[in-house]
Amino acid sequence: MDSHHSILNDYLVDFFNSILKIEENSLNVICSELSLREIHTVEAIINSNDGNVGSIAARLKITMGTLSVALKTLEAKGYVVREKTKADRRQVSVIATEKGVEVNKQHQDFHHKMVDEIISCLSAKELEVLMIGLDKLDKHFNSLDKLL
Repeated sequence: MDSHHSILNDYLVDFFNSILKIEENSLNVICSELSLREIHTVEAIINSNDGNVGSIAARLKITMGTLSVALKTLEAKGYVVREKTKADRRQVSVIATEKGVEVNKQHQDFHHKMVDEIISCLSAKELEVLMIGLDKLDKHFNSLDKLL
């Protein structure tokens, strides 16, 4: 069983590092002025239903303070704007600008191509097994996240 443990660990570390490196290289082509973390923040803003800062921070699994710093930077670069909500002027809503929407679209196109490449090299049965395994991994990592 130890060999399975070691092999799985190596795969997970290699996958994580490879995807991160490929995504960073893609980022240099898409938008050299944003970090990967900043692009993922723009993505979370766009995918939020209401631009609520609390839900965006939760989606990114970061503190409100960390998000506030990131938003200040993204706002200065012209990728997002913060506005007081009409319902309660004390609350702030975050919205991606056209520039933010465009960089997110390009980033999503990268992800789409990456997934297409993976799907193209698997049989239907292999893809089904992979999806089952990834679903279990996702549930496992999400349950660990709740413990931390």
